[in-house]
Amino acid sequence: LLYSVFDEYGRHIRTVSGKDSNARNATHGIYHTGDDSDGSDDGDDERITLDLMGIPQNVHHIFMAVEISSRHTFGNVRNPQARILKGVDNEMAIQINLTDKIGASERAYVFVRLDRQSGGWSLQTINSYLQGANLPEWEHSLIDFLPQISNEKKKKIADLPPTPALGKS
Repeated sequence: LLYSVFDEYGRHIRTVSGKDSNARNATHGIYHTGDDSDGSDDGDDERITLDLMGIPQNVHHIFMAVEISSRHTFGNVRNPQARILKGVDNEMAIQINLTDKIGASERAYVFVRLDRQSGGWSLQTINSYLQGANLPEWEHSLIDFLPQISNEKKKKIADLPPTPALGKS
């Protein structure tokens, strides 16, 4: 399980997976529980929790994705799922089973994207497997799933300084 964040111009800021040494720390409103590679825990093996009010203003897009970093595929994992739960009551909002015919032979899946909107956030279901034997370089693979960048913003990109770190403006 991982998250990847982008700014309003579609520039990659950061990707964090459960294998990252700092995954368990709060990263400006985004919390990752770390990697449970053997699946021995009851319930969810890994979780990402979002405090949308705590996410820095330079973050405009947040992707949630699932990857299997071993040689296994989703078809080799017992009951692989991706879910979105509502934070107030843990009520199920979205649940996807990752062993359908298309995904059983895959190792990477893009689940959802959150987009900063005026006044809040919107949730877009992506529901797409990334095909191929090698795990993707997430910052490059996710660009195809970003919303269209306006021509006005594209012109500004050339004049912008390098992408700021998470939490910097």
